[in-house]
Amino acid sequence: MNNPAWIAQLAVWLLFYVLLLVGHHFWEQWLGGRFHQRPAGRVAPRLSRRDWPVIVVALLAGAVIPLAPANLSAPQSSSWRLPGDSSAALLYALALQWAGEAILIARAEFPLKKQGEARWNAHHSTLETHLVNAIPMLLIVLSLLLAVKPGSLRLTAWLEAQRKWNGLGWFAWRQPVAFLLWLICARPPAWTAQTQAGWSGQALTLNRALLTSALFMGGGGGPFVDRVPWLAVLYTTLQVGLIALVWTLARSALPPAVSNKHVQTVFKIAIPLSALNLIVTALIATR
Repeated sequence: MNNPAWIAQLAVWLLFYVLLLVGHHFWEQWLGGRFHQRPAGRVAPRLSRRDWPVIVVALLAGAVIPLAPANLSAPQSSSWRLPGDSSAALLYALALQWAGEAILIARAEFPLKKQGEARWNAHHSTLETHLVNAIPMLLIVLSLLLAVKPGSLRLTAWLEAQRKWNGLGWFAWRQPVAFLLWLICARPPAWTAQTQAGWSGQALTLNRALLTSALFMGGGGGPFVDRVPWLAVLYTTLQVGLIALVWTLARSALPPAVSNKHVQTVFKIAIPLSALNLIVTALIATR
């Protein structure tokens, strides 16, 4: 392994991730003030020592998600390969992401215990929503696995499967029902949209957007990326901004992501539809 090249690639990834994180925060703050008529709040969340465990988990999850094509992040001349090229990269990303969110929820458990039954029930509602949303998301991942030829948990393989049509062969077009359900279920809860969550919540929110980009929008793939690889940076940034815009608008039109009504919607609509989509996709794939 070429250590200087590996360190340089890691530094470029970390810089791009941090720039995306900061830009995503200010973009979300502006969208919140524009569409929800709420004050912008602090210029940036405070970075406390309590944030670091979640931030480390969020960085580990984000490192598995490819931010650019392999020919830009890990050229063929290098012996280093993207973490997303691991045989179980998607499982790593989902497990680390959900673990970080569980830590963030659990971190609020002890203060809520002292603030009465109503706040305690609100905490359980957050945890319940977190677990319930995972069910249709897993069913959607299974249906997409059937569309990846051959079926693979390597995130780089998912990006390759969407390089048709000049980089616009997104699963968003080929699996529109799954894409819509994913946007609803992966919508960040209130605790990640507020500045009180700190940089840890912002990093987990960014990871949700990056996962959506990689799974459904080609992960930075697009026209002319093969000729100008650095266009992937622009495409990834635009995709993350578009996803943040959709989620901000969804907060106005859909029930809050942490509410009994949202949980009922997931059980009555999202889970049956995602299961039906999985069955239909399996039937088509086996023909």
